[in-house]
Amino acid sequence: MKKKKTEAEPKTALDKRNKRSPKKVEPNPSVDVSGGKNIFLHIFQSSPMPTALIDISTNQYLDVNSAFLELTEYTLDEVIGKTPSELNLFVQTELYKELGRQLKIKGAVRNVKLPIRSKTGKILYGLFTGEIISFEGIKYFLTIMIDITEQIQTERELRISEERLRASLSASKQGIYDVDLITGDVIINPEYAEMLGSDPALFTETVEGWEQRLHPDDHDRAAKNFRDYLQGKSDEYNQEFRLKKQDGSWVWVQSIGKILEYDAEGKPTRILGTHTDISAQKETQFKLQRRAAQMSMLNDVGQQIAGMLDIQGLFDLSARLLHEAFGFHHVGIFTLDKDRNVLNLQAHFGKYSNLFPSDHYIEMGKGMVGAAATNGQMLLSNDVEKDSHYKKFISRLATRSELALPIQFSGKVVGVLDVQSPEANAFSEDDIRVLETLAGQIAVAIENAHLYESVQLELRERQQAEDKSLMLTVALESAVNGVVITDKAGVIQWVNKAWVEMTGYSAEEAVGRKSNIVSSGFHDPNFYKKLWGAILAGKTWHGEFINRRRDGSLFTEDTSINPVFDRNGEIINYIGIKQDITARKDDEKVRRHLIHDLGERVKELTALHQVARLLQTPNLSEMEAMQGVINLLPPAMQYPEIAKARISTRSSSFSTEGFKETPWSIEKSFTLPSGEFCKIEIVYLEERPKEAVGPFLQEETDLLGTFAERLQSALVRHSMENNLRQRAERLSTLVKAGNALSETLQPEHIYPIINRYIGSSIPCDFLIVSSFDRLTETITCKYLHSSEGSQDVSHFPPIPLEPPGQGTQSRVIRSGEPLLLSDYQSALKTANTNLYFNETAEIVDAPTYEEEEDIPRSAIIVPLKTHGVTVGALQVLSSKLNAYTDEDFQFVEALAFHVSAALSNAALVASLEDRVRQRTAEVQDLYDKAPIGYHSLDENGRIITVNQTHSD
Repeated sequence: MKKKKTEAEPKTALDKRNKRSPKKVEPNPSVDVSGGKNIFLHIFQSSPMPTALIDISTNQYLDVNSAFLELTEYTLDEVIGKTPSELNLFVQTELYKELGRQLKIKGAVRNVKLPIRSKTGKILYGLFTGEIISFEGIKYFLTIMIDITEQIQTERELRISEERLRASLSASKQGIYDVDLITGDVIINPEYAEMLGSDPALFTETVEGWEQRLHPDDHDRAAKNFRDYLQGKSDEYNQEFRLKKQDGSWVWVQSIGKILEYDAEGKPTRILGTHTDISAQKETQFKLQRRAAQMSMLNDVGQQIAGMLDIQGLFDLSARLLHEAFGFHHVGIFTLDKDRNVLNLQAHFGKYSNLFPSDHYIEMGKGMVGAAATNGQMLLSNDVEKDSHYKKFISRLATRSELALPIQFSGKVVGVLDVQSPEANAFSEDDIRVLETLAGQIAVAIENAHLYESVQLELRERQQAEDKSLMLTVALESAVNGVVITDKAGVIQWVNKAWVEMTGYSAEEAVGRKSNIVSSGFHDPNFYKKLWGAILAGKTWHGEFINRRRDGSLFTEDTSINPVFDRNGEIINYIGIKQDITARKDDEKVRRHLIHDLGERVKELTALHQVARLLQTPNLSEMEAMQGVINLLPPAMQYPEIAKARISTRSSSFSTEGFKETPWSIEKSFTLPSGEFCKIEIVYLEERPKEAVGPFLQEETDLLGTFAERLQSALVRHSMENNLRQRAERLSTLVKAGNALSETLQPEHIYPIINRYIGSSIPCDFLIVSSFDRLTETITCKYLHSSEGSQDVSHFPPIPLEPPGQGTQSRVIRSGEPLLLSDYQSALKTANTNLYFNETAEIVDAPTYEEEEDIPRSAIIVPLKTHGVTVGALQVLSSKLNAYTDEDFQFVEALAFHVSAALSNAALVASLEDRVRQRTAEVQDLYDKAPIGYHSLDENGRIITVNQTHSD
């Protein structure tokens, strides 16, 4: 049995409220919409924004729309009559209470961001706009919310990405600086301060402070390079210099910067950059250079002093060359005077040479020199102030480090090589090894000179005393170097034991035969012509022979041939002093090989350093990185003159000039950030001796792999940085567009905002906004912007919605799904059909285009929805094929959401304003027709308005 109705049931929450509270409320200055109840309710319910009416006196919900229920997951019955607190809706209750207080004070609030909680506990974020309105004399809160949960999530993800980027930079130990060129303020990260040995919490940086920390040798160059870049005189800022650390030491820094902002006059206002500690790199480079110079010096010194028979000249030359090669401020050579038990200073060179007296000596056992001679061992002091052996014999000698090396021959000390430096810890292990070798060479040269003097003396006195001749013979026999005496024609007259051991010929076999008995045939006639030309002229000849022993084996000897004169000055004999230097030559070959290897490693290190600098260039494109890398590869190879390089992918290839495929090649492969396979290869244009991999050294193969790894790492890093920067820019644009659209209530103002933000973010040759009328199933163009500016669309007629499956815009409106087109065909052509429409919506023949660029080729078409219903479409078109990416597509989708909301808000406000004007007119009409006369007075009691009855 049906229940009998005594009165009509309320249809809406407002009806329920009116039924419960029939009392009349006095008029108020807020907006009164009671006259347009049905229109208001229609707009209220159809709004895509969650919208609610709240009783201002009880704070209870009187009505909410479908969008509100869909977002909060409540039913209407669960919400009506409840307060937000009872629903536990607002996460931050104090902020919500403050919102209510502001509404009561100001009558309206705009764009307040608050988190809310759905029925299931899901946390959402809304942008609230509220206003006090009057409905049939009763005050309500009208709140409209924009769901910005996705935007908040995107912002959070961006922050996480930025934190990861900062963590990555921190892990790489790179200092970052951000200079405001207007205020002079400098923002740095902790690594910047730590690189300078400072506490990040206490350290502050300024441009002036940076200049003051520059090394004196780098100051002018580094400061000028920085100013030149800011003044536009150089295209990039990438330089190396030294900065003073907190403890007074120096750190080598590579600084790379990029101007980010300019003022209206084009002057830079902000520069961002990085500092990288390259001290270890520099130290390795300096060590290699110093080592190569030392080895070269050692070879030069050995060659120059080996044939010197003037002992004092030998000492002076050795001291000078040693000072010039190492730069020590004092080099001294002492010889042992056994009779006085002292060491005499024979030669010295350096800054303090004029301070030493000509007869300077040091007693055995005293000071570093005396201790080294006494013990026969090297003595090193890295800080003489802390060493008890050190004695300052010259007060003005500012020495911090000293190295004393005994000069020994056959295990006996004959002198000391002493070097001193004004710096502590001045001698490296390489320095010590080179100086030890040099001390050995000096010892041999001294012995050669002494031996020569002995031979000369013995020959001059041979005619005077046979006993002295015998003594000389004994001395020569015991000499470690081979000695041969010939007559003027080169016939051997005498050889010592060392010569016999060296050549394998006995004395009996050698005497009476020509000295060319050991000739190997290795030297040409011109060689011997120069030799005989020198000694026949009475000059000493010094050089190297490759001779052959009796057993046929080859050996290398260092030889000095000196003429012997009689009392009349005629040459009567020649004395040859010979030293078997085969082992030394082998060592020299090894040394040359090491020097060559060092050179190759220097080239490789230089190439790696250049690649590192290249790949740290800000905003470096993938193409620039690849081209730069292949240009740096060939110079690092063992044979750079025939080396060529190439990098190739499926879609592109970069190579050095003259590259061609040959059988002599190595290659490495890796994957680009796009997923595309990439191959880097190096070839030789000519065949070379076989090494580890064909003609390539193993180090060169490893270097190619390192190049590939660094290039891949740099491309991944640049890709991530570009993606982060693009996402940040897109997000910023969406936020700005959303804010601008939320504050705009006039459609004619909304369209230019859309055009401005789309045009600044993606390629856009045409922008079209259309509306769709479901009753007539027609589409009307509301806004059109092209390269010629905004067009007048008022005369454009509606066009019919195309059949299912036809038309791009029609398909989007029917399906409510967005569309991304790589080739749109033309401006008027509809996809999948051959239909074209003229200005009166009649089907006509397809138009022709004179210019290819006038034809849209790519398009993004997105539906505009209100309350889930498609009410129009937003079209972005480009004259280029494949102009849009997935990120562009998502950007336009997100912007379309804000556009739909703005258009809906504009429609809602326009409807409310129309209703207020209509209601005002109705009230005025009733006022004029009232049977009783009315008039109103101003504050001075003067009549300002009267109705018609009053006038009558």
